[in-house]
Amino acid sequence: MPRMSEGPATAEDGRFEALFRDYLEKKIWMAENFREFEEDPRTWNEYLSGSVYQLLAQSPQPKEANIRNAIARIELLPDVLAAAREALDRPPLPVLETGIRQNRGVIAFYEKDLHELAGDSAQRSALKSAAERLLVELRKYQEYLEVDLRKRASADWRLGREKFNRKLQFELGAESVADEVLAEAESEIARVTNDMHVVARQLWSRYFPGEPHPVDDTDGRHEAMTIYAISPPPADWHAEQVESFLQEYNRHMLRILTIHEAYPGHYVQLAYSNREPSLVRRIIKSGVFIEGWAVYTEQMMLDQGYGQGDLGLRLTQLKFYLRAVANAILDHCMHCTDMSDEDALQFLMNRAFQSEGEARLKIIRAKQTSVQLSTYFVGRMALYRLRQQVQRQMGDEFDLGRYHESVLDHGSVPVRFLPELVRARLSGPR
Repeated sequence: MPRMSEGPATAEDGRFEALFRDYLEKKIWMAENFREFEEDPRTWNEYLSGSVYQLLAQSPQPKEANIRNAIARIELLPDVLAAAREALDRPPLPVLETGIRQNRGVIAFYEKDLHELAGDSAQRSALKSAAERLLVELRKYQEYLEVDLRKRASADWRLGREKFNRKLQFELGAESVADEVLAEAESEIARVTNDMHVVARQLWSRYFPGEPHPVDDTDGRHEAMTIYAISPPPADWHAEQVESFLQEYNRHMLRILTIHEAYPGHYVQLAYSNREPSLVRRIIKSGVFIEGWAVYTEQMMLDQGYGQGDLGLRLTQLKFYLRAVANAILDHCMHCTDMSDEDALQFLMNRAFQSEGEARLKIIRAKQTSVQLSTYFVGRMALYRLRQQVQRQMGDEFDLGRYHESVLDHGSVPVRFLPELVRARLSGPR
């Protein structure tokens, strides 16, 4: 690939070229092996709602200009629906079911949310008229999805070993093969489960004073369950859904989830990423790095003293990490073997200690997002190993805060670039 600037080539030039080349190769391979517009109604839903929502919610243009442009886009959307009906053919059934639910959300957006976003406007009447015309077509499209297209839906949703392996290589930005990731995840799930058992034994007498500890075997290790009350779940859920949700997202879990999603997980990492001056790095982001950093921070925060040694919080952190490990195993087995939904459910509930509601949602997700579920585990392991190596090499000179800055200071880059970038950053001034 030719360089876009004059002057002698640098290592940074080479990394930019490699990043852009990998991105283009992935896009070409995806286009050659997947037919998103023909097989995935979710692709069309992005045009139907996102194209209008982003104008009203995110555009820096004057409000009336955004509304005028939104009306113009809405008037073009019946043509998008016609193109979707012509193109869609034999989508995998799990993907179609999600597309059907999403289109119900699109209809709700044009019935209500659109007008709340727009607020008072001189163009309110024109916006309402355009939305009402579109709603007629959206409801027809909903019927088409639920009746006509469902009749043609395919039961074959598995990616297959060869495609899964190649797609995973593109996603990871490395030559790692799927079997290697699976083997490491299976080893890690055994280690983490044992750590959880040790912590659970220490907590037993706190929550069940005077009661004997369960039998120390496989069945006994699944008998210690505790529930914490949190904010109410949706009012239209039935009792079993509510109980399952509360079991999974208890007080401790919300604290770990906040580390992952906000501080110092995704929010901090993406704030650093947005400072990156390179347009290539700002646009082409590595999901492996992004998810890996968020998972890495969960254990790191507790290791540094967050929670003041609360064993309940530590047990929940291990359980949340176990989810990342189990994700990688589920991802592989759902697409490369004949693992059934029931087998997957038992694996997630009995090996990863997930509630039934959480497990069923994860199975649906695994069918529709091949290789994405592996990014959490692979990214975390890459970042954890790099920390070990750098800390061992630097010895007493290692400063954790400076190390983390050196990891975050390059955008959301593929993890294969990190060792060189981090060491270069640490060799210079802070």
